[in-house]
Amino acid sequence: MSVLAAKCPDLQTRYTTWQEFSGKRPIECRFYACPAEEGGFYAYVPSLPGVVSEGETQCELLDNVTDAFRGAVLAYRQAGDAIPWETACEDKPSDAREFRIVVDV
Repeated sequence: MSVLAAKCPDLQTRYTTWQEFSGKRPIECRFYACPAEEGGFYAYVPSLPGVVSEGETQCELLDNVTDAFRGAVLAYRQAGDAIPWETACEDKPSDAREFRIVVDV
């Protein structure tokens, strides 16, 4: 179990199981979570430029990055624009943890 899952007990049911998505499309979101210098955590999604978030706790960070990812994808869709997925590999920061979650959009 990851540190994030240990600190966020309902993580397994909230983010790692397939569930009824009410006709929405589930997309895997990979993000890097890092400790912030001023406390708390920040995260960014390397595959979708501009999707960043922060949180005081790891659970809050997880909720916030999920909302940021969903919001970005929906904004592109509503505008009729192609989603600018990045496919280039990026070096993971040394203090970062990589996570993958499924987000309904």
